[in-house]
Amino acid sequence: MRAERAVHWVSRDYEKAVRRMNRIKNEMDIHYSYKSGQTEKALEIARKMKEMGDSVERIQTITGLSLETIEQMDKKPTEEAYPSVP
Repeated sequence: MRAERAVHWVSRDYEKAVRRMNRIKNEMDIHYSYKSGQTEKALEIARKMKEMGDSVERIQTITGLSLETIEQMDKKPTEEAYPSVP
């Protein structure tokens, strides 16, 4: 009987831990998708500003993107960056 109770309590504790880990994972997923969406929006704005002829410094100030990111937007992906899949 004691063993059954012990297993029951371990099982309940395990279920609580799994639920807690799932909540944490969901919060992290939400945070990541929010940040990812913000970055995509900033890149979209930067592309439009670049098309309109704004300076790289102005684009950086408004979007918060790094200079390297803004400068790389016009470059086409190279074979080194994206190797072909056989």
